[in-house]
Amino acid sequence: ATEQDQEEEEENDDTDTKKQLEVVEALETIRGFRNALQRTCIDAVDSFGPQSVSRILWAFAKDDMAPKESLLDAVFSRAKKLLLLYKSGNDNTESSEKIEQQADIMMTSGDVALLSWSIAKLRYAPDTALMEGILKNALSNAKNATMRDIRSMRWALPLLEKNTGISTDDVLELLEERAMELNDGQSQISTAISQRSN
Repeated sequence: ATEQDQEEEEENDDTDTKKQLEVVEALETIRGFRNALQRTCIDAVDSFGPQSVSRILWAFAKDDMAPKESLLDAVFSRAKKLLLLYKSGNDNTESSEKIEQQADIMMTSGDVALLSWSIAKLRYAPDTALMEGILKNALSNAKNATMRDIRSMRWALPLLEKNTGISTDDVLELLEERAMELNDGQSQISTAISQRSN
């Protein structure tokens, strides 16, 4: 190797080192931004409606980024409130009636589907209260479900059932009826129920 070749090799090494440092700095910036975002979400979680709760979880789930436990706790606590799981008198900051009014106005089949999909994608096993709230809302919103909602729920509910032991068959059957409505009588979900049973 000539002296010129050696100089070129050293320049390449310097360039590679600079690129590596730039990558490390960028990753640190992203990590810092992610931590700040999670802290902001935790601080503001009590003001979130169903769309915000669902979309925050979706944002982490779609990128396979596990949120901090503290963020999950805060978001799931808010989700339970929005899913009408608190009985009258159990929450001093918001009355059950106020939460019910908010959820009646704001909770959609899309919100329930996105919430379910996100929880399943994050491989989280929801507690009984959260799971029952999801199922209750999925049942009451099934008549308004779109095919996208149905596909999300069809994928998520068997995973959530597996993680919790709580049956999702009633919801899947109702979603099957809705899918058949939307697809002129062609079945979409019954195979998922029968496959799980075998």
